[in-house]
Amino acid sequence: MRKVLLALLLLMTCASATWAQQEKTPLGEIVFKYFTFLKNEKYAEAASLVSIRNTKGFGELLRDYWGPEVKKRGGVVSFKIDKVEHSEGSAKAKVHYTIVFKNGTKDSDVVNMLKTQGKWMISPV
Repeated sequence: MRKVLLALLLLMTCASATWAQQEKTPLGEIVFKYFTFLKNEKYAEAASLVSIRNTKGFGELLRDYWGPEVKKRGGVVSFKIDKVEHSEGSAKAKVHYTIVFKNGTKDSDVVNMLKTQGKWMISPV
């Protein structure tokens, strides 16, 4: 859970991010929407895109912890969707992304997606 939280916290670091996406897909758009909510400090809305029961609590967690991680790295320079992996008919997918920080570091990771009750959500695991 800690690794998932860190990955989600890193996803939130797009306060001043440049957006780039190789190809537009519905799954990539959900991840972009998540980042846009975070950029605009709409944590409850961002949490609503995560497949988790306590979205209010998760929204508060996003609010309380994303800032310090970004500040440690001097802020975000850019964010990019690198690749979307999804097999037709599957209820699971992966969205690969890269975040570049002002201190010169970058993180590349994967957001797991899950189709729940016909709706794609970001999976916390």
